[in-house]
Amino acid sequence: MAHPTMSPSARRGAILVVDDEEIMREILEALLTREGYEVRLASSGQEGLELARAVPFDAAIVDIMMPGLDGIATLDELKRLDEDLAVVIITAFASVESAISAMKSGAFDYITKPFKNDEVLAVLRNAMERRRLLHENRTLRQNIQERYHKFGNIIGRSPAMRHRSE
Repeated sequence: MAHPTMSPSARRGAILVVDDEEIMREILEALLTREGYEVRLASSGQEGLELARAVPFDAAIVDIMMPGLDGIATLDELKRLDEDLAVVIITAFASVESAISAMKSGAFDYITKPFKNDEVLAVLRNAMERRRLLHENRTLRQNIQERYHKFGNIIGRSPAMRHRSE
């Protein structure tokens, strides 16, 4: 049972949707909000990046075909802001080339239009899980390093230990 003061969206995560088509933004917003995600919308890559600089997100859904800053350029910039951000690319054409170039640029996954709601939700669940694991892994690594350094100091500065090692 979740803590009563914690909103479901805070628990689920925050998602940035970047798509130049209003209908796509509306469909994704309705779907994701219903699932308990906190959703922010951007109608261009530039607008998406401004939002991402101001607010932390757990995942982003980015359309590959947009005027101005396209999906790949937006993906590159989002990854520069937060390398752990899971970016899911939407591609209208089930074009293998655009999906492959997106994956090479660091996309977490891609979905093709017209997409099935279940598919979008499954990809997002995987993306959130990966982000959680990356965060956990980094925290554990930091804890180990801190402990190791403390331990190293104890051994290095102890006269009894120094005496034994000589």
